[in-house]
Amino acid sequence: MSTRLQTSAQVAPAEDLGSLIEGCKRQDRESQRLLYLQYYGFALKIVYRYVADYSASVLLTNETMIKIFRSFSGFKALKHMTLESSFGRWMKDAFILAIVRWSLSPDRSEVPTVTMVHTDADVWAPVVAEGFPDTQLYRILISQLESLPLSHRIIFNLCVIDRYPAGEVARLSGMRVNRVERKLSEARSMLGYSTLGN
Repeated sequence: MSTRLQTSAQVAPAEDLGSLIEGCKRQDRESQRLLYLQYYGFALKIVYRYVADYSASVLLTNETMIKIFRSFSGFKALKHMTLESSFGRWMKDAFILAIVRWSLSPDRSEVPTVTMVHTDADVWAPVVAEGFPDTQLYRILISQLESLPLSHRIIFNLCVIDRYPAGEVARLSGMRVNRVERKLSEARSMLGYSTLGN
């Protein structure tokens, strides 16, 4: 799978997700291409919310997509969820894990420039479909999150927006639970939204 971004609007219908997943498990390139197109916006929005740098987000999104395509055999649909919800959760967890690992990497500041076909509009495009009342509200949230130091932004995203329990955040980040809770409290104070996420 090439890391070059694609501009085609061709997206696989939701009912074809099962066949795309099976194709990706067989390393079928066309299935990978179609699934990439279907989930690129979803993935980029998650990554950008944490990373707050467009070039780094594009690069991390593409690198993680490639890793996901190499590990498709690990996907197992959850019985209590629809296939689409189960797969979306698996994808989201994979991207969040990649983001946390990136944030802990000593060379994360060395982000090479990438040739981008997409513009920053891609970060906002899928927002309405994912439950935000409007794109403007999401833009405001992101602009506020960008003001946080990286470690606080990671913790705030994990705990408040993605609703990971503090114990799981501690495990992912290598911090103690009380440090996670302290950073979350500091992030809330920095944002000035003591009730955000309640």
